[in-house]
Amino acid sequence: MYLKSVCCKSKVVTFQIVVFFVSLFYTSGITNAAPNILFPHVNRPRAVHMKHVISLKKAKQLLISKHYAKSINKVALFANPILKKSGSKISSWRIPNKVTVKKDSWFFFVDEQPGANWEHRAAFILVNRKTGTVKKIPTMSPPREILRLRPLNVKAISQFKAIKNNIKIIRRRMVIKPYVRILKRKKYAVLLSGGMNSTYNYKRYWNDLKFIYKALKDRYGYTDNEIIVLYANGTHSPNGDMDGNGTNDIDYAATKANLTKVINRIAAFIAKDGKFFFYSTNHGGNNPGANKSNLILWGESIRDSEFASLTKKIKCAQAIYVMEQCFSGGMMDDLLKAQSYPCTKPKVCVMTAARHDESSWSCDTEGEYDEYIYHWTSAIYGRTPSGAHVNADTNGDGMISMAEAHNYAKSRDSRNEHPQIGSCVTSACSATLGFPKPIKEDCIGFNPKRIALRFINNRWKIVDGNHWIFDFGNKKQEARKALEIIKHYRMNQVCFVGRPHPSFQYLLVNRKAPKGRTGGEDCISFNLKNIMIKHINGRWKIVDGNHWIFDFGNKRNEAYKTLKIIKKYGFTRTCYVGRPDPSFTYLRK
Repeated sequence: MYLKSVCCKSKVVTFQIVVFFVSLFYTSGITNAAPNILFPHVNRPRAVHMKHVISLKKAKQLLISKHYAKSINKVALFANPILKKSGSKISSWRIPNKVTVKKDSWFFFVDEQPGANWEHRAAFILVNRKTGTVKKIPTMSPPREILRLRPLNVKAISQFKAIKNNIKIIRRRMVIKPYVRILKRKKYAVLLSGGMNSTYNYKRYWNDLKFIYKALKDRYGYTDNEIIVLYANGTHSPNGDMDGNGTNDIDYAATKANLTKVINRIAAFIAKDGKFFFYSTNHGGNNPGANKSNLILWGESIRDSEFASLTKKIKCAQAIYVMEQCFSGGMMDDLLKAQSYPCTKPKVCVMTAARHDESSWSCDTEGEYDEYIYHWTSAIYGRTPSGAHVNADTNGDGMISMAEAHNYAKSRDSRNEHPQIGSCVTSACSATLGFPKPIKEDCIGFNPKRIALRFINNRWKIVDGNHWIFDFGNKKQEARKALEIIKHYRMNQVCFVGRPHPSFQYLLVNRKAPKGRTGGEDCISFNLKNIMIKHINGRWKIVDGNHWIFDFGNKRNEAYKTLKIIKKYGFTRTCYVGRPDPSFTYLRK
């Protein structure tokens, strides 16, 4: 009986052990076979199924299929490789916590206009990890976490490389400088590029500033003290030298406080007959309402109305504004309205790269610059950054007006932007960036009462005492006619352009143009308003419409100097003695 009992207990124990391991085998999910075939009294374990999950790769495919099937090669696509958990926040650079994630989702950023300055069209996209639902949130500025994202296509890779290089351009700490000494001067230029932050402070903005800085100094005579530069956080690596003279040309960080300080100081010291020039590049934004925009600074922005209120304090002869940033056209109405009627102190001219409702763009083929401002600066400088000659002087007067510079830039702007120009008085955009320089004239005086005709060494000459003035060779009659003309008008100065082999000469009466008429003159009139310089078949000429008047060959500078002289004295006729090969020429009114 004892043995039987032991045997029975052994079987029970053995059975229990088998049941335990079989149950463990099925509940571990190794197999789904039903155990109740062998063991009908054992409950079937519940199989464990993995939930359906959307991968990052699949999420990318879903968003492209839904929104960018035909344009994926035109946009820059980024993704955060780490899943966004429910309740997490996504911020743009202008709007903290712009998006709250409601369900675990993959986060993508799509720059829909790569190459444009911010702000411009873009999108935050969330793809639900469980359902694959794609949610697109339009945005006008990039996410603050851009450096944590991963570029997913060619344009994004290129953009991401530029963003990383941007960080190296400036130093980490803002530079705070004491007041820049602003004294009473006739002209001031303020050059500004905010950049917002190190991530989007593109190299092209520095290049824009360097280009205009050199143009102001080389062509228009501005000194370092007359150009105030507000740039990013006040630093640039490896240095802040804009003109190659080894000195740091950055005066301030581009903050609202610094801009306010500079404008107020200039308003207090600029001469009443002076000229104020403001130039901005980098980013801009639009605000709710018609023609409402802002200029991005370093970590902040200034509204159009705020900026206009600042400039209202500047009272000089001319104020010129050139703005490259996005939505820059929205600044124009405020700047023009800031000046009281009749808008002559100052006369205001405003030029912008874009309308009030559109973004501005970087260059597409010209290098690391911004499109409109590249061509505009080339126009006023007379050359591109590489040194190629540019002629925007459509009226041939030797000077580049703001209207000429704008028209030149607009005609060559190949980006999707529409440059604008406006003024508060008709003549405002006829202004130039500089002041007309006094013309250095080369004149010799003589006494018209004392001059006489002499035959010297077989040549007929008009002389004043022992000095001969005009030589007529063997043309005695032409010499006599010239003498009569000089005495009639009482001319007492003969002037030259380009001695010792002058390309042009003219006569004056007490430093004024001869006027009136005398009998037997051979004169051709021209329209003083229409004459201009043209380069025709390799030769520089002064023309009136389709007719050329004076030919200077390859002497470009002498041609432009002559044009200025003609306009200075108001000559309207060129007269000859002895055509077709005249021995004597003069101009008169």
